[in-house]
Amino acid sequence: MPLSRRAAVLILLFADRKGDLRVVLTMRASTLKSYSGQAALPGGKAEEGESPFETARREAEEEIGLPADSSKLPPPFRVEHLCECPTNLAKTELVVRPCVGFLHSYDE
Repeated sequence: MPLSRRAAVLILLFADRKGDLRVVLTMRASTLKSYSGQAALPGGKAEEGESPFETARREAEEEIGLPADSSKLPPPFRVEHLCECPTNLAKTELVVRPCVGFLHSYDE
């Protein structure tokens, strides 16, 4: 697929106060042409030369304010890149790569 048709989303996992895993979702604006008003993972179209995880982190910074660079997170927080899942073809004909990350918040 051409780079203009590639995208990535971030499946950002984190543990709540009880230790249960949670995931970050956003709500798409009702004014958007595709998937309007739906819950979504942060993400978007890839830029030239970006890996899927870099795309997902850049888009998460734009959409939810999560710094793309973990060193800019306050201690003890950091994001660990766990894996990437197989691509999916969206109805908008984008090839979307889900990237899984874990937001660590434990400070020994």
